[in-house]
Amino acid sequence: MEIEQYRDAVAAAAREHGFDPVAPDHDRFDRAWETSADDRTIGDLRSLATVVDATGYGPDDVRADVERFREALIDRFGTSREASTTLFGYVTFAHPDPDPESIATAIDDHTVADRRSCVFPLVYDLGERTLHTHPVPRLKKRGLYRRQVTDAERLFDAEG
Repeated sequence: MEIEQYRDAVAAAAREHGFDPVAPDHDRFDRAWETSADDRTIGDLRSLATVVDATGYGPDDVRADVERFREALIDRFGTSREASTTLFGYVTFAHPDPDPESIATAIDDHTVADRRSCVFPLVYDLGERTLHTHPVPRLKKRGLYRRQVTDAERLFDAEG
């Protein structure tokens, strides 16, 4: 699958699941989608999602873009929101042939919750058409990770 086909599939899924297209406040993320929801386990939720062409990316590139996306998420929704609001960001790295020992490890080692926001880096293998998400932990904050898996499957697991 080509990157533009994948982005178009994500855009269609985003519209179908209540995400609206936005122009993000950061030049690195040229297409993004946002939504608001009330999740019974998490509470008030604001989400921002994007797809990055990760061709030629290594772990350092992934880490840098994840932090840039966290900044874009915080800039978009601000930090002076009510304490009950949770910010969720999804940055999906679309790669034609990701090295599981480098990119997947970089996202698994990423600290999801930071600065009153949760950013989930995901990897979509364009060649194999598979999505790599974060595993659901056994202990606290399971609801956050379960929500991430559900949203990832709805939005980023493109089928052909």
